[in-house]
Amino acid sequence: MKEVRLAALLIAAALAGCAMTPVASMPAASPAPTGSATSARPSPSDGPSPAESPPPIHTVLPERLGDVELHTFEVGGDILARLAETLGVEREQFETAFASEHGGRFIQMTAIRLPGVAAEMLQEAWETSAYPPDTTDVTVVPATIRGRDVTVVDAASVKARLGTFYTLTRGDALVVVQTFDPRAAEEALAALP
Repeated sequence: MKEVRLAALLIAAALAGCAMTPVASMPAASPAPTGSATSARPSPSDGPSPAESPPPIHTVLPERLGDVELHTFEVGGDILARLAETLGVEREQFETAFASEHGGRFIQMTAIRLPGVAAEMLQEAWETSAYPPDTTDVTVVPATIRGRDVTVVDAASVKARLGTFYTLTRGDALVVVQTFDPRAAEEALAALP
């Protein structure tokens, strides 16, 4: 199943003629509103026209959850490496931003953009890359949480160690919330700009 999905992703990227250039990770700053989640299939026409620049990647993540300021240091390098491998690109080609709270609750939010690639394609690739390759019980289920259409990526065998992933698209970016507690996921999703 993973091989078929990977082949489909690579063929779609090749047909789209996607140009991929390295983009540096950016630190979080003031959030700004962005477009809502979509359920459209990936296509070369998704995203801004060449004359438009997409908003900075960090603007799709919140700076705070309630009275807690979120950390913006990079985490999840192993997942991003697997995602890059799934898509057949270099890790440095992703534009990323992070917002996390590792105190009283564990919430990790990641925003990912790959120039020239639709967010929906990133979301599909995430489903096969989120957990280590030897994880055989991954489930992918659509859900609506706090009025947002998300995809829940879960694996019972490693859930206690790695948590559950909640993904959604925001314009040309993929947003991922990783947590052990569904209530924390609701709070994080509600805080998205």
